[in-house]
Amino acid sequence: MPGPRKKKCFIRNCGSGLSGQATSFFRLPVKDENRLAAFLEFNGDPLLRNLPSAKLLQLRICDLHFEEKFIYRLPRCTKLTYNAIPTLCRPPPLDIGMHAEPQRNLTSFSPIPQASNNVTETTTPLTNGVDQCRSIQNVDAEPADSIMPITGNNDLPFNYETPKRSKINDMSTPSNIMPSKSIAKRVLLSNQKSILGSLGISRRDLTP
Repeated sequence: MPGPRKKKCFIRNCGSGLSGQATSFFRLPVKDENRLAAFLEFNGDPLLRNLPSAKLLQLRICDLHFEEKFIYRLPRCTKLTYNAIPTLCRPPPLDIGMHAEPQRNLTSFSPIPQASNNVTETTTPLTNGVDQCRSIQNVDAEPADSIMPITGNNDLPFNYETPKRSKINDMSTPSNIMPSKSIAKRVLLSNQKSILGSLGISRRDLTP
């Protein structure tokens, strides 16, 4: 069967209990918060402060770290006084970088730019943009009649449309239109005079 487990001092770099030297070990004053803080501070390891009480009760500290005035040496046991705190054989300072959480380089982060509240409001109505577009479209505009279509090889454009033929009745005088009676009578009399004149006969000669 394995022998009893050897006790070891929880103070850093302390070899008590491992070298076989006969020493006395004491529990940590877990119920006395002020003394417990002094014990943990003497060790110098900040991780011990995060241990629960059940783990702290398992730790031991040897008598080499206490002055004789804090120790009761009795024939059967050795005890500490009610106000005993470790003061001897303090370990060297612990390198904080071994256990400290790496700090973020805050200078490498640039702050997020905040949106500016100074928003420039436009007072130009939207109708101005529409009018401006219309004015641009009307620049150098020509009438539709003046635009010549694209022509081919012929003289006339390919889309040239011949004018529609007007109705004959609109362009000529109707054949059924007769001259008035007075005009017809005058024409007839003038014709008679010319005929009688050519024959040397007058209208009196024809009167009975």
